Parts: sequence; structure tokens; C-alpha cells
Amino acid sequence: MTVHAGDSPERLLAARPPRPRNRATISSKLLASIVDSSYDAIIGKTLDGVITTWNSSAERIYGYRAEEIIGHSVSLLIPSGLPDEMEEILNRIRIGERVDHYETRRRRKDGAIIAVSLTVSPIHDASGKVVGASAIARDITDRQRVQDQARLAAQYARSLIEASRDPLVTIGLEGKITEVNEATIQMTGVARGDLAGTDFSDCFTEPELAREGYLQVLGQGFVIDYPLTIRHTGGELTEVLYNASVYRDAGGQALGVFAAVRDVTDSRRLVRELSETKSMLTSILESTTKYSIVGKDLKHRIVSWNEGARRDYGYTAAEVIGRDVSILHAPHDVQSGAVDRLLAAAYADGSAEGEFERIRKDGSRFTASLVVTRRDDTLGHPIGFLLMGEDISEKKLVEDQLRSASEYARSLIEASRDPLVSRVTGVARGDLVGTDFSDYFTEPELARQGYLRVFAQGFVTDYPLTIRHTGGELTEVLYNASVYRDAGGRVLGVFAAARDVTDRKRAESEVTKQRARELDRLAELERFQKLTVGRELRMIELKKEIEDLRAAAGSTLRAVAGGT
Repeated sequence: MTVHAGDSPERLLAARPPRPRNRATISSKLLASIVDSSYDAIIGKTLDGVITTWNSSAERIYGYRAEEIIGHSVSLLIPSGLPDEMEEILNRIRIGERVDHYETRRRRKDGAIIAVSLTVSPIHDASGKVVGASAIARDITDRQRVQDQARLAAQYARSLIEASRDPLVTIGLEGKITEVNEATIQMTGVARGDLAGTDFSDCFTEPELAREGYLQVLGQGFVIDYPLTIRHTGGELTEVLYNASVYRDAGGQALGVFAAVRDVTDSRRLVRELSETKSMLTSILESTTKYSIVGKDLKHRIVSWNEGARRDYGYTAAEVIGRDVSILHAPHDVQSGAVDRLLAAAYADGSAEGEFERIRKDGSRFTASLVVTRRDDTLGHPIGFLLMGEDISEKKLVEDQLRSASEYARSLIEASRDPLVSRVTGVARGDLVGTDFSDYFTEPELARQGYLRVFAQGFVTDYPLTIRHTGGELTEVLYNASVYRDAGGRVLGVFAAARDVTDRKRAESEVTKQRARELDRLAELERFQKLTVGRELRMIELKKEIEDLRAAAGSTLRAVAGGT
């Protein structure tokens, strides 16, 4: 007889071959040994659920020894909160039914909950009456855990598939769709149920090309960036890149194809637009004359040459393409390492700039402002440099002239005896810059009014103010100022000069005082003169009166004498 796991004791007894006349009867001890050696727990119980037999595997699985559990209700093994399944099973046993591979949970002696698979069979007495039940229990906790993990992994994979913005499809070996995600439904416009079982290639504008891609996957195991176009039921076309690989079972047997399609409609449109933009920019760069634009590779060979470069250097593109760019460098810039440093900086940082002397075809030289940019390929690998230059010879000449003029003006300013604030304020040049002009005068508001008058009428002349030195000394000045402007006539600020008139005013004061003294003396002289003249006039008058008296007296005497 063949013994199977799950066989009940009574089946084992019933399945015994006919007792041969010349052989001993199989002892009950042998049957008990067979039951006890089973890998599965074999438990006997009454129709009321009272445990009557308990093998060693039951002890191993549940943790109870036979003497601890026999005579107790099987409900001792059922976790709290579980539906009363035992009563339903026993009801089926009472009518002679067998319960096969019933998966449920049981509680061990230590309180741990395990998963078991139960096969429960009725036990009959000699008359065929059901008198009890035998239960064969297999611990499937590990299997259940693996199944749960597999289920969770499947759910996780499903959630990843559904979360993908790219359409994902599984295809059977015969080329029929078996599963799709929501993105596939959105891109095709076909419901999930209607897609399942259809030919994968029918979703594309070129079914034969799609079928070739599918066969390529089966042939080599994968396909990468296979270009196709999906047609939506509404007529919209979506350009995609088809990526797929074969998926297999644990034994390595191919089960089908897993495919993902990436919508590259916008990307391809962008590539086209970038290509058009690049062509336009190339055309602009080649035709521009404001800047010379020279492309060179990492070996310093000229690879591109625009119209601005022809104008600045005098070479045509045909004359320089392929030649070493050193023909444009001044020897001293090469020998000093300035060119190598500029290129190294551009290589490291992406761009660099500087001013260099350049050589034309005719040997003449000019100063150029250069911006050097590293050129990379589509993968970001450096492939050369782009040199954008501007002839700044005239600009440098103007700057030199302006610098000379500025230095000349500075020398005139510094040579001026009129204070330009620093000397008469006692404040250092650096500390003066940025401060309020009016704060250095004894009457700031009066100074501010003079400053505003300059802006209003363009100038102010001999505006009297007094500067206060940090040491307390006062300097009387005449403030003369005018606005200065840029080349376009826009007012930039005010240029002011303050002439120290302290000594002049002191001299004027002395002259005034001297004049006053002289006037006082003159007045005194005039008074004295008047007094002297008056006295003289009085003497004359007295003398005249005396003479008149004398004359009158003489006449009287003569008259008297004549009368006598």
C-alpha cells in the first residue's frame, strides 16, 4: 500500500490489503508508528471537538505535548476573533463529508499564530457510524509568507506600472496583448478589456514594422529605442521609442515580452526646432560682421570662419579652414603663455575672456577682445573652442585719449591753488568720497541752495560760503560751479571749485579800516583847517575893522582941524 500525506487513520486501516491466511495481522503498534512518523500533524477528535489523539508532528507544529492537550477542546488551538469555523467543519463531518485542504490560522502554545492547511475526515465505527474526526494539518506559514510577499511584490509592481507615464504592455509569445497600464489606454484610446487579446502591432501606423520589432525582441532578447508611431482612435499620432525585453519563468523559459514606449513627439519636435534654430544661428553667426567668430578643434585647427573674421583678419574661409589658429596670434602672447592660460580656463570653466594683440593677413596688428567658449558634443565631451572677437583698436585709442585727458585734468585740478575740498576741510580724500557736499560748510542749507541753483541754471558764480576745517579753522570761499554732461548731453553731476578769499577779505578789511582812519584824519584836518581859516578870517576882519576905525578917526581929526 502507498501511504500519502493527508490520509486518515481509518483510510490507512481500510486500505490494508486482504489479510493473508499465512501472514500475521498488522499490529496496532505499527499503525501508530506510521501515524506518529507523519510530517503533518494528525489529530483525532470527537464529534464535539474534544482531542483524542495527538502525534509527534502535532507536538512540533503546535507546541503542546500529547498529555497536555488530549481531552481538551480543539478550540484551544483557534485564535480569538476567528469565525467559529470548527462547528461548520464538524457539521460536515457528522454527515460523512470530508473537508480537503482548508486553509486557516491556528494558535500555538506560545501564542504565535500560524497558517495551516487542514484536511478533516470522518471516523466510522465497525457499523459505519461516524463517531469522530481525524484532522491532518500542515504548517504553511512559510509558504503563506512567501505568497504574501509575492502578492505584495505583484501589487507594488502593478502600482509602478500604473504610475508610469509611459505606456507599458505585456505581450504573449503569439504577439497578443495580455496586460496594459492606464497610459496605454490614454495613448491608444482603447479600453483595457478591448486591448487584451488583440495583436500588439495593430496599435501602430506601420503594423509590419512593429511586428518586426517584436520578433527582434524574441530573437535577441531585447530591443532599444525602436522608432514607431501609435495611432489614437481619434486620429492623433504619437511618435514613440519602443523598448522591450523577454520575460521568463524561474526555469528560464520565455513567457512573453514586456514593452515600454516613450512618447518622443515633443522631444522630436524640439530636436527639429533646435536643428532649425541651430541652422538659423549658424547662418547669423556666419554672416555677422560685428564680431569675428572662429571655430577650432582640440588640435587648434580652424574649422569654421565667419564674415566678421574675414573682415578683421583679411583671410577668406577657404584660405584658413584646416590651418593652425596660431597664424592669428601675436608671438609674444604665445611665448608668454597667455593664450594657453586662456584656453585652459575656457576648457575648465566653459568660457574665458581677455584682450590680445592679433595679426592680420597683411601683417598689420590690432587689439581684440576675445571670448573663448568650450564646444561640447551632444554627450558633453569637449571637441574644441569657439573664439568670438571684437576689434577694439579704436576703442582702446579713445580710451587712451580719455585717460590722457583725465590725467591732464587731474593734474590741473591737483595743481590748482583753489581748494577742491580735501585740504581746507582736513578730511582725507577717501573719507570725503560719498559724503554730503554741504556738510563741510558753516551754513549747510546755504551751501545746498547753491548746489541746487547749479542744477537749475547750469552754473553759479562767486557764491560766498565758509568752509569749516576739522581743527576749527574757518576759510571764506567763493563757490563757482557748473554741471557736467555725457556725450549725449545728459547731466552727470556738478564740478565745483571754491576759491579761498580769506586773505583778500582780510586785506580788504585792513584797507577799509585804513581808509576809515584816513577819512577820520581828513575830517579832523578839515575841522582844524576850518578852525584855522576862521581865525585868519577873523584877524583879517579885525585888521580891517582897525583900519576902518583908524581911517574914520583920521577923517574926524582932519575935519576937526579944518573946522578950526
